[in-house]
Amino acid sequence: MFIVLLLGWVFVPIYMRAGVSTMPEYLGRRFGGGRIRLYLALLSLGLYVSTKISVDMYSGALFIREALGWDLYASVGALLGVTALYTVT
Repeated sequence: MFIVLLLGWVFVPIYMRAGVSTMPEYLGRRFGGGRIRLYLALLSLGLYVSTKISVDMYSGALFIREALGWDLYASVGALLGVTALYTVT
């Protein structure tokens, strides 16, 4: 946690001076062009989906399996269905 605070103290002034709010925007201004912005945004999205969301789905499915006695795949399907319904509404 200390490292995250330290990084905030170091990088927030740099971002504020540059007038940006995201890392892809900063890299786009620093190195020019939109390809690096797109690459970093897609990389961040891919890593987020493959790490955070998959772990959340698995842990939620384990909880449902233990609480209700459902199959693991049925639990994942139920979680995806509830999430889709919540997102659409």
